[in-house]
Amino acid sequence: MEAAQHEAIDQLGAPAVGLIAWAWQRRMILGEQPKQLLEALDPAWQVPASRLLAAWNQAVRASSVVENWHSIVRPHLAVHRALSAGMLARLSVWHNHRAAPRGWHQDLSPLQRSGFPQPAVDWLEVLGYAAPAA
Repeated sequence: MEAAQHEAIDQLGAPAVGLIAWAWQRRMILGEQPKQLLEALDPAWQVPASRLLAAWNQAVRASSVVENWHSIVRPHLAVHRALSAGMLARLSVWHNHRAAPRGWHQDLSPLQRSGFPQPAVDWLEVLGYAAPAA
């Protein structure tokens, strides 16, 4: 997608790409199909704009990673009404060291699934707290 955007900027200029982006964001109002948007553009813009619209139409608009993170943060916001930068950092450390209790990634933490070696310490020890007494 980034390559298509740079190519369009090189061919048409940034203001033209900005106008195409504006039209694409309002495609439901201006015409749902890319063909209708392209027909409304200057003929000299249609080829680069068609590549750009095709790239934008294939872009991922939602991320299950983001949705997963929101499902973790949302309960904390409901309880605390706010989330400071420090609390968000602690929540990140906890989440990244927590092994999944079930499912496809059972007994694996996000660090392990990402290919990073998991330290053999509790997440609180990573933050510098003393190990719990056994």
